[in-house]
Amino acid sequence: MIDKTQLISSIQAGEDTKLELKEVVFRGDRIGFAREAGRAASRLAEVFVSMANTEGGTVVMGVRDSDRIPVGIPSDKRDLLEQFIVNVAAHNCNPMIVPALDWEYLPGEGGSPTLCLIVEIPSSKFDVHQTSDGRFLQRVSSHRQLIPAERLARMLTERRLASPLEERPLVGSSLDDLDKTRLEQYFSRRFSDWSTPEDWASTLAAHKLAVISEVGATPTHLGILLFAVQPEQYISGAYIDLAVYHHDIPDGNTVDSRQVTGPLPEQIAKIVSYFQASPLTPILSRKSGDGRRD
Repeated sequence: MIDKTQLISSIQAGEDTKLELKEVVFRGDRIGFAREAGRAASRLAEVFVSMANTEGGTVVMGVRDSDRIPVGIPSDKRDLLEQFIVNVAAHNCNPMIVPALDWEYLPGEGGSPTLCLIVEIPSSKFDVHQTSDGRFLQRVSSHRQLIPAERLARMLTERRLASPLEERPLVGSSLDDLDKTRLEQYFSRRFSDWSTPEDWASTLAAHKLAVISEVGATPTHLGILLFAVQPEQYISGAYIDLAVYHHDIPDGNTVDSRQVTGPLPEQIAKIVSYFQASPLTPILSRKSGDGRRD
């Protein structure tokens, strides 16, 4: 929840490491920022990336930076501006950033209520973000700078981005997303003296199924793929598309098709079972004096 009194005070004090002010200019459906050259999407992405890589921050849309007075956003442009911001965060920042958007009335010229958009950029705990043209930026006071190579290397290591993808934490997931029954079955098969641990987090981290950080324990990509009931909810494309065609060319004329979901081991088992049992799957047969062998 935004503390409006604190926000107004921060605006009056001016831009700093955690505050950016933007006067938005609309030309039809095109969006720009007053007194700023270049594409608005690229400039805003620089702000988002630099804040996420530092301590997070707040971008206030609808404030004139020169005198720090809210000038507002036209009410009929609300949806347009929201969509613009979401698109910048999703497509001009890599990995994508998920901002929190909040509309507030702030005192403008003469104290009249003025509609402004407050955009909260979270500090990134697991990723190091870059712009769509590949620049890793940090925020120093109200300025954006390239992250020095040595610091960037440390950040990548600290946030495990030097690790294989499957060992990295999957942001947005939690240990509750892992199926405890499947975990018990897996560890019981692997260790003859297995007993349920009091601290699942440490056990999962020891087997690269979770990562423990200052924000708690988070499943890795591997943990979600192996033990989430529906991993495709967390990882795009975490399923197998199976198709059987009339010919040996995938021309769209399918005899059968299905999407196989579930934990990865179960997906593999379902595919193997399909190949073994489906009458649509060709089987190599040989005849000899002993009869036919498939």
